[in-house]
Amino acid sequence: MPPCVPFAKGRVRNAGMQGHSPTILCVDDDLNLLEVLLEFFTLQGFQVLTAANGLEALIQVRRHRPRAVLLDLEMPRLGGLDTMRRIKQFDPKITIVVISGLPDLLEKVQAAGLNVGGVFAKPVDLAAIAATLGRAGITPGKPAPGRLSGEVRSLIRKRVLVVDNDREIREGLAGYLQGKGFETLRTAGG
Repeated sequence: MPPCVPFAKGRVRNAGMQGHSPTILCVDDDLNLLEVLLEFFTLQGFQVLTAANGLEALIQVRRHRPRAVLLDLEMPRLGGLDTMRRIKQFDPKITIVVISGLPDLLEKVQAAGLNVGGVFAKPVDLAAIAATLGRAGITPGKPAPGRLSGEVRSLIRKRVLVVDNDREIREGLAGYLQGKGFETLRTAGG
């Protein structure tokens, strides 16, 4: 299966917003989830930064001072709880939303004595995370009239998973779909 399509780490992506669009930082070592978060929140109207580990997250926080951080708890190179503590020391006003596949998320965060805006288990509910940001007063900017549709269309990626145990059929179908503008992922079985 081909790797996740790379995107610029740390780059602010803005979907043509007018006025103030708050910056959020999405931090996860799962690059596929990171890309989903990037696309979803960009389409919502946020400026989105990304980081694949805790150290990158701290650099982004110091450099760009995001309003919110969506943070995985289990990451390489400085785990989520340590990253959260350091972010709060740097700027206690930054809203942190925890996203993780670990069991007992809320208990771990409470045991660490950290105040967060929300705690979400994977797989994530993107609309619920957006609502949590809204309750914290972090809402996206308004779309610029007439500019958003083309830019949004260019951000939406059409993905197809091709599953077939016959390599020739799988590769042929994937090639055909790529020619039609789809990103294809391939696998021989479930």
